[in-house]
Amino acid sequence: MEALNQGREYIYYRSQIGPARPIDDFRLISTMDRAHIFINNKLQQIQYDLEIGQKESLVLEAPNNELGILVENMGRVNYSVKMNHQHKGIKDGVLINGAFQSEWEMYSLLMDNLEKVNFSKDYIVGQPSFSRFLVEMDETGDTFIDLTGWGKGFVPVNGFNIGRYWKKGLQKRLYIPAPILKVGTNELIVFESDGEVADFVTLTDIPDLG
Repeated sequence: MEALNQGREYIYYRSQIGPARPIDDFRLISTMDRAHIFINNKLQQIQYDLEIGQKESLVLEAPNNELGILVENMGRVNYSVKMNHQHKGIKDGVLINGAFQSEWEMYSLLMDNLEKVNFSKDYIVGQPSFSRFLVEMDETGDTFIDLTGWGKGFVPVNGFNIGRYWKKGLQKRLYIPAPILKVGTNELIVFESDGEVADFVTLTDIPDLG
């Protein structure tokens, strides 16, 4: 990410990896922090923390295959011995059957232009997605959003990113300060990275810190 002058959010890597064959040694080398691995746009696995760098197996079945890797920057450590080793994204490469893969396309996803998202497109089950909710309000106040049924992602409200959610917790509800809301129509967008979506979100005045 640093090489692309990107300090936050996500980056997507894409590369063509050839014909049908088994891959017995697939590894992400020096990658932080969390990676979704796709073959031909189908999610194969999610690696996080100590899982990253382990040897994995994949099977390529199509005549031509595309590898996609969505890497999330989950924040930087600002203390102790790891403070000087906080690069994000894929630093040292992707190993496929003992050789480093080359010829990558890289896309910085700062998520700061969501007004360009086309919400009329079909939802693809199990894929990362954007969902849009329009909420009519007669009055405003400090509010909390409950994302039970969702997996992992973040929530902008009226263009303001109120934070990230993760079904693991600990925090169960995100805080929406009253000044972000307005009388009339309010827009809530949910970016879900893990393909776990619900048909609704819940707004309440009761916090749940886990």
